[in-house]
Amino acid sequence: MIERMLDNLNLDSDSSVLDIGFYGLNGSNGSKGIAKRFHQHGEITGIVWIEGITLEEFITKRGMCYPNINVIWEDYYTSIEKINTKFDLIYIDMGADIQIDILENSLERFHSMLNPAGFLVTFVFAHSMYNGKEKEVEDHYKRWWDLCPHTSKLDDETISNQFNEKYGKYFEVGKIYQDKRDLIKWVTLKKK
Repeated sequence: MIERMLDNLNLDSDSSVLDIGFYGLNGSNGSKGIAKRFHQHGEITGIVWIEGITLEEFITKRGMCYPNINVIWEDYYTSIEKINTKFDLIYIDMGADIQIDILENSLERFHSMLNPAGFLVTFVFAHSMYNGKEKEVEDHYKRWWDLCPHTSKLDDETISNQFNEKYGKYFEVGKIYQDKRDLIKWVTLKKK
């Protein structure tokens, strides 16, 4: 999936990338695709932190073989405030709680972290049945999407309209991709 998205974004191999959720619990496929594409000529910064293990254990466990990637081993909320670099691509793949918070409260922050014509790639929950986080996603549906979570499934038009309404002054909505799992859809946003 990530390879197809990156192909459509037409980013140069020397692009700078911020990967939020880097090789984490759910985001390893996306992170692998980003590392494969940009590790030789680009600059990759990954934010990740998993309680109970060290960075060295994490690198060994994930089988990371890209030594020139800058890994920030710190929780999202602490680390994101310390970054003052601009990026060509910001890729966000976090757990449900943080993902919801980012969608509802933080996308403006990422606008300021992108280079001109930079891209943000993130996911939305396609419906409320999401890996034991149904209540959180249902509440998110009511608050942010103004939809009844039990009867609604997000279609591409609804996703595009909502991003335009909430963040249209910051981003232009690009392609929307159905994930191989029916639970999420990936959204590409281009900085205005």
